[in-house]
Amino acid sequence: MPVEQNDEISLLDLLVIMAENWLLLFLVPLAVGAITFALLQAQPQYYRASAV
Repeated sequence: MPVEQNDEISLLDLLVIMAENWLLLFLVPLAVGAITFALLQAQPQYYRASAV
């Protein structure tokens, strides 16, 4: 007689995992965005236009 395995994961399980790791889920994208912004601002701007 085969043993049944429960391979399902509920939405509540996913929400619990997200709630436990909310700080990591918030700070990592924020840090990556801040680093990307700083690097892009530090690069020289090659193309600049002005109109009169």
